Amino acid sequence: MAFLGHMFMAAPHPIATCVGSFMAGIGWLSSNARFRRSTGILLIVFGSLLTVSILGLWFMSPGEALHSHVARGSSLLAVLVIAASAMLYGLLAMALLDLGKKLKEPLFRLSAAFLAIAASAVLSLCLMASLSLTWSYAPNTLRLREALAFFEGLALLSIVSNSLGNALAGAGFARRARLMRAIPERDLWVAPVGVKVKWLGHAAFQLAFKGKRLLIDPWVSNPLSPLKLEDLESADYVVVTHDHFDHLGEAEHIAKKFNSTVIGVPELVVPLEDKGLCVLGMNMGSFVDVDGVFKIALVPALHTCSAGQPVGVVLEVDGLRLYHMGDTGYTSEFQAVKEAYSPDVVFVPIGGHYTMGPREAALAIKVLRPKIAIRMAILGLKTLIARAASLGPMV
Repeated sequence: MAFLGHMFMAAPHPIATCVGSFMAGIGWLSSNARFRRSTGILLIVFGSLLTVSILGLWFMSPGEALHSHVARGSSLLAVLVIAASAMLYGLLAMALLDLGKKLKEPLFRLSAAFLAIAASAVLSLCLMASLSLTWSYAPNTLRLREALAFFEGLALLSIVSNSLGNALAGAGFARRARLMRAIPERDLWVAPVGVKVKWLGHAAFQLAFKGKRLLIDPWVSNPLSPLKLEDLESADYVVVTHDHFDHLGEAEHIAKKFNSTVIGVPELVVPLEDKGLCVLGMNMGSFVDVDGVFKIALVPALHTCSAGQPVGVVLEVDGLRLYHMGDTGYTSEFQAVKEAYSPDVVFVPIGGHYTMGPREAALAIKVLRPKIAIRMAILGLKTLIARAASLGPMV
């Protein structure tokens, strides 16, 4: 949405700017950062002011006297639009600069520079428009239209800077989307095999295929899960990458309820076998066939844990290969996974602090080159710390 909005705003036409402001505003509002959401709100406010201004000029009769209330109100509204655009360009420049630093995206930084130029140019135009209105009754004084014409060079600078800045911002969003195609809010059907992938929040996923259901890292009670634990209908297999609470989750409870087979490294699953659960302990090596339904392989993950070693998981269903990275930092093992398994679908953590951030995740995707990449492990540090504290001394 942000990509399309900025591309519309890059067009030097007021109607395109209106549409683009609303679309870009909605895109920025989807951010988790308060500062970027404020940018989205200002974009929508600016679009609303510009829309009202255009409608006012549209319905004004050609013979309307320049000193009439309608004309004077339209001029005042135009000044407000110009002032709002100056504020908008400044705030957008700061937001894009901040986003560029965090995502290491040079296009956002370059966009911020052009929008800062546009902000300065529009601010100058705003000052001249204000002076024109203030002197509107003085004889032989430049009015708003003449003042803007007199400073047409400044206006041209603002238009060009706006077009370049928004075009670069749109290109930046498009590039990020291409590097990280993420579909966390809906079910995903992977054709032609017929594997249904459902995101259950954080790093938890439910895969449905061949009449079976498989859960990976089943922390179903996480704040982003669309399901409650009691809403789960079945689980034939439960795969756990490591024993941290936000990945082991409710694996034991689910396995007891549905008589599921728990799959993981021996140090993690053997204690569950002692509790009467059905387990499949395995280590990093090669594919293991599971009941003739699917194959599974464990691969290294750059992380820590208490039981055994943290791993990633590669699943194969009728030739389709899905790679769940678990928690991991950026590692040269990705090249080995590419050579040994060449996954079609990759579930990649982007949360940062405990795992890769967006920049490292993009580099991993560049190495693996899957057909589809799905982001995960996006919960913030404060949320995880609060949850860990609530578990008490067991953690």
